[in-house]
Amino acid sequence: MLMLMLAVGFLNACSKDESGANISSDLQPYFERFSTEAVSRGKNINVLDSDLIASLSIDLPPTVIGQCQHNSAKPNEIKISLKDWQKFSDLQKEYVVFHELGHCILLRSHTNEKNANGFCTSIMESGGGVCRMNYTTSNRAVFIDELFNN
Repeated sequence: MLMLMLAVGFLNACSKDESGANISSDLQPYFERFSTEAVSRGKNINVLDSDLIASLSIDLPPTVIGQCQHNSAKPNEIKISLKDWQKFSDLQKEYVVFHELGHCILLRSHTNEKNANGFCTSIMESGGGVCRMNYTTSNRAVFIDELFNN
């Protein structure tokens, strides 16, 4: 048990920049990627300039991969399941981080719009099975365009 607690503590090591963002070092590259994608689409968004808190977590419900919590007493907080994170590919990690930043930074709600084939048209899908997600390297740009342009 002690080893598990130490491993979680290590994986949740956070870096805090001058502005107050407190982001787990494992998540930080994806947060930086989000900001880069925003700027490339004409949006002046630097996640590291926010008061965001983000970490890998072992206390999310089993069916929850990620969560953006809004609390008036503290800044937005993103928690991502450590168990799922360890199994995810780079693209899957990007997807879940971008989805949660869609909530916390872009203030987007879920949308389950789908195309004629039943595939989701947005990263902001609810995960409830209304549409099927098909986020791949070949259609990644289309999903990211939709994320920042709605």
